[in-house]
Amino acid sequence: MYITVIRYEEWEKFTKEIEDLNVNMDNFTNTISTVERNLNAMFQYQAHSRNNEARDYAIIMDNNAYVWKWSVLQILVIVFTTSVQVFFVRKLFDIKTGSGKSRI
Repeated sequence: MYITVIRYEEWEKFTKEIEDLNVNMDNFTNTISTVERNLNAMFQYQAHSRNNEARDYAIIMDNNAYVWKWSVLQILVIVFTTSVQVFFVRKLFDIKTGSGKSRI
């Protein structure tokens, strides 16, 4: 047979501790939930930022390739144009000894 003795002063103290513990547990649970929501929001923001960074990096690399190709093309055109001009200027001042006529 099991006999229990209840002391009302201690019982009230015990119920008060249980209530306080429950309130503390609710606060703890709410705090953990809030932290979890904030962490998820932060992870989502970081993923969004990484995606933007990757997109911007791809755009930068494409722009760099575009500028590089056109710069090389312009350099080649300038070198070709300079060569043609030098050729024609030399030809302009070339003196043929056999004809006796000068071009100037």
